[in-house]
Amino acid sequence: MSAIEARVVALEARLAAVEARIAGGGAPSASGASVATDDDLDSEWGDPLVKKDPKKWIENGGESYAGCRMSQCPSDYLRMLASLFDWMAAKDEEKKKTYTNKQGKEVPTAPFNRTAAARARGWAKRNAGKVAAVTVPHDATVEEIPF
Repeated sequence: MSAIEARVVALEARLAAVEARIAGGGAPSASGASVATDDDLDSEWGDPLVKKDPKKWIENGGESYAGCRMSQCPSDYLRMLASLFDWMAAKDEEKKKTYTNKQGKEVPTAPFNRTAAARARGWAKRNAGKVAAVTVPHDATVEEIPF
């Protein structure tokens, strides 16, 4: 792919993101970053699984939420996760990282991380004030679970 083609692909992705915001795809937060709408959070893909914990969260003694849905995570965790996704998107843009979709078209990966960040911020806003779900070890018995 030539440099011009890569630039066109990147511009098309940015245009699609702008069009999505205009159509109600996300509202900016106080920091200027987008927050997913309720429609997006309630959609089929709006409550993704957390695949990896932010390193800083674990280093600071936070509990792992890898494998949980965003709706099951505390707000502080989700804000840190959103920051991680924003950082990943910036790195992807810097490296002009793309993948080839099913149609054979090169697609930038950064918009996917930006969408994940917006969803994490949306769930953080929605989960504010809620108590996170208690995780129980898989090998725990009923007698060992503290209630």
